[in-house]
Amino acid sequence: MIALRDVGPGDRERLRTWRNLPEVARHMYTDHAISEAEHAAWFARMMEDLNSRYWIVVAAGRDLGAVNLSHIDRRNGTASWGFYLAEPPHPPGRGAGVYALYRLADEAFLGLGLERLWAEALASNRRSIGVHEVLGFRREGVLRQHVVKDGKREDVVRMGLMRAEWDEARPRVRTWLADRGWRPVDVERRP
Repeated sequence: MIALRDVGPGDRERLRTWRNLPEVARHMYTDHAISEAEHAAWFARMMEDLNSRYWIVVAAGRDLGAVNLSHIDRRNGTASWGFYLAEPPHPPGRGAGVYALYRLADEAFLGLGLERLWAEALASNRRSIGVHEVLGFRREGVLRQHVVKDGKREDVVRMGLMRAEWDEARPRVRTWLADRGWRPVDVERRP
């Protein structure tokens, strides 16, 4: 089972360590080594930001990575999301990332009552784009040469998922997860 737990003060250094891993940093907009001071300032802002929520992904008692909703706009019912798994799940390659995002989509749509999620991924990050497509996200456009990675400009793929699309995709994603040995736990719909 995959669970999401709120990020707390004790997670600060773990998040910096994970974010600085080469296999994580290569998929982010920035890939420089994040200093302790830079991270501490970001963490303090994040903990106070009422328009963001951050969780640690937990499986079998192990912290695997992080997921978040940011730019939460309650008036328009929208938010951006992000994620990474920094620790290898057991078993690897069996859908732990999809399950974590299944939980996050439920939290966004059923828990927070949002109507739309949007995401961005480097065009070179085909795995992330594929995971989004499994979840029902649709490509909405390309931000051409949007970021600089390794001294070169790179495109960013923008994707979106509407609540009605999640309602439609959710049973298929549950089956996809069950076929890989997961038994998804539901988030209760809140008013």
